Amino acid sequence: MNFVFVKLYLIVAYLAKLCRKLGRITGLDAAGPLFCFKNLVDKDKRINADDAEFVDAIHSNGGVFGCLYNYGTADFRPNCGTQQSDCLVETNKRNGSFIDKFINDSYCNHYSSTTYYVQSIYDKNKFLANKCASCDNYRKHIYDTTSNSSEEYMGEYCSKHASGNYYLSTNNLND
Repeated sequence: MNFVFVKLYLIVAYLAKLCRKLGRITGLDAAGPLFCFKNLVDKDKRINADDAEFVDAIHSNGGVFGCLYNYGTADFRPNCGTQQSDCLVETNKRNGSFIDKFINDSYCNHYSSTTYYVQSIYDKNKFLANKCASCDNYRKHIYDTTSNSSEEYMGEYCSKHASGNYYLSTNNLND
């Protein structure tokens, strides 16, 4: 059984500590503000790689509404983990103030992780990611090919042997 985090971090982490260790937890752009900063929040009150035998994370709005830092056994960053392509297009179509556009754009980016995860259930080959040290390396096609898990699928069918940082480009969310 895979527990998927949307906004239930504390409940699932607490249950994991009460019960035997969970097999897998998937973090969907875990909350950044006030939750992922290591010096502000104790490790047992935020999602981290020790919460289950395997923790995979999908970062879609890192540094804004989502956590920028690694917290999983395997951390996936579609479109480098901050700005999702469909969200920028939708935001530019909207009228309104800069603040309105920023909030709409951030909300869209943050919840893209949930959309990606659901899409991965229906198409297990949709999100093939490359293991890389950084977004910059990904953009330069400098992949980590030294490990057995240099490519992994993001989402439901991610191998429990995956570890490290993975990057991928996505098409439109609705494709």
